[in-house]
Amino acid sequence: MPACDNCGAEVDESATFCPHCGEPQDSDTKQKVIIGRVSYAVGFVIIVAGLSVLPGNLGGIPVVLGGIQLFPPSRQLLGRVFGRPPKVWANAVFALLFVLIGALLIYLL
Repeated sequence: MPACDNCGAEVDESATFCPHCGEPQDSDTKQKVIIGRVSYAVGFVIIVAGLSVLPGNLGGIPVVLGGIQLFPPSRQLLGRVFGRPPKVWANAVFALLFVLIGALLIYLL
């Protein structure tokens, strides 16, 4: 049995995560975990930016929606509604579109 890269515990060859520390064991899973973490971080920053202008400017609403769109659970929810989740790049483009519309509204209002 191979050892975990993070904690050194023995891990089954078919395991995608270490049962002791929870670290991903294959490169595809590691990449998905990193994309998920970056999506949460960027989405959170966008939501905070949208909320900071929201009391005085309604352009913050599309910005907040764009930030929420970046959260992986909202992508999974879209997958349940439409049968399959959107691709990561399509989800990012959709969120960027919301943010740009909100920025335009903030500028105009």
